[in-house]
Amino acid sequence: MDRPESTVRRWLRRATDEHLQWMCHQGNRRLIQIASEVFSAIRYARNLLLQHTLCILSAAAVEDRRGFGFTDPPWDLIGIYTQGRLLSPPRSG
Repeated sequence: MDRPESTVRRWLRRATDEHLQWMCHQGNRRLIQIASEVFSAIRYARNLLLQHTLCILSAAAVEDRRGFGFTDPPWDLIGIYTQGRLLSPPRSG
């Protein structure tokens, strides 16, 4: 996804379980809408963040680009799916 390792490491340290679950839900929702068959092709890693969140969000971005011809960078699309809250949890209330 063309991001520095230091950025990903910083994100891994900041992500709470609640935030990961919320982001994973956002990615799942989008991927179900556009290409639910892709779920069977995803290769998961061991860690929850990598296993669901990054894989699902990345797959949704790839499928949006492939299926709809979007030219936006994948991280821009992921920012849309997560409502600009990739690194900060959604506000309660």
